Amino acid sequence: MAKFVLGAFSASLSGSSGTTVFVRTAGGVVVRDRVVPRNPRTADQTRQRNRLARAVATWSGLDPGVRAAWEAYARSLAVTDPESGLPRTPRAMNLFTAQFTKLMQLDPAAAPPLSPPGNPFFGDAVSVTVAPMWLGRPAPGPQGGPPSPGGVGEGLDSPFRDPFVPDAPEGTGATFTADRANSAGVVTELLLQPLATGARRAYRDKYRAQGFVAFAPGSLSATVPALPGWHACGVRFVNAATGQATPVVELGTVLVGAGG
Repeated sequence: MAKFVLGAFSASLSGSSGTTVFVRTAGGVVVRDRVVPRNPRTADQTRQRNRLARAVATWSGLDPGVRAAWEAYARSLAVTDPESGLPRTPRAMNLFTAQFTKLMQLDPAAAPPLSPPGNPFFGDAVSVTVAPMWLGRPAPGPQGGPPSPGGVGEGLDSPFRDPFVPDAPEGTGATFTADRANSAGVVTELLLQPLATGARRAYRDKYRAQGFVAFAPGSLSATVPALPGWHACGVRFVNAATGQATPVVELGTVLVGAGG
């Protein structure tokens, strides 16, 4: 993939020619090969697409004053592109839809965020570790140390899970343990990514939400179901009021499997 900084006329270049695709981004025009995306149409993907469709439709129908506020918010987040030296401004629509879809993950009936966030969100001071569970007990092996005691976190019965999760044996999965309670108004999004082997690389954009938990004193552990095998684990901190979220914090891989 290549990125070009083009002149005034060609800066509007977009579309495709043969097997080449031109994509306008905040940092310039990206030139890449045409790729036919994989589309397994899982239930999780369908729910996310429905949330995104609702968010996009809501953006299109917003009052001009509300959209202007989000445009101003986007300009306040502009940074300098390290390659081109030009200002790189996120799109207001992308900011709105990202935060609205996150709010809908937390609550399907959530109202759209008509005002952009008044403050940046830097996440939480919580540190999370993860360990595999097998049939209700810590799995043996180098990653099988016992998790801290605590109850299952709230939100883990929510519907957004990958299709491999519901068939996991009872008590089998990954246990996420926090070193402290979440700050007020912050929840932790628990993420898994199945891997073919322990040596397989994990990709930040392929983690899937397994649920949200508000870690609290006396309830610092939460277990999410997972089939036997290797899983990359991660978390993301979310402002429950605004939908702002941090990038994925990767926690490493665990092997969920039968133990002696």
